[in-house]
Amino acid sequence: MKEALKLAVDVLNESWHLTPKPDYVRVAITAIEAALAQPVQEPVAWLTKNKFSNKVDLDEKNAKETTGWSAAFPVYTIPQQRRWVGLTHDERYECVHGESVDAWDIAEAVETRLKWKNT
Repeated sequence: MKEALKLAVDVLNESWHLTPKPDYVRVAITAIEAALAQPVQEPVAWLTKNKFSNKVDLDEKNAKETTGWSAAFPVYTIPQQRRWVGLTHDERYECVHGESVDAWDIAEAVETRLKWKNT
């Protein structure tokens, strides 16, 4: 996954020949670079199921590698946070050029759309 994100940043930086870059390209690059900077969370244990007895157990190591265990699911100390979902270019355009009359209406339209996408 990280390799794909690095490739996307390279493509956006090197092959986008418009200068200056449109805002949505700069926003995409910033978002991808922020995602790449996040540490990868490691599981603290594995929830496993024995394929012979259907016994379920919590193990500190990846039990997929242990003979007799059929399913192993990672267990994390805290729930992984949901990724923030911003507005697309079309959604921003709709907020600004929709039925909005002034800046206050635009701000409310953006806030409403972001709440809907992130809850």
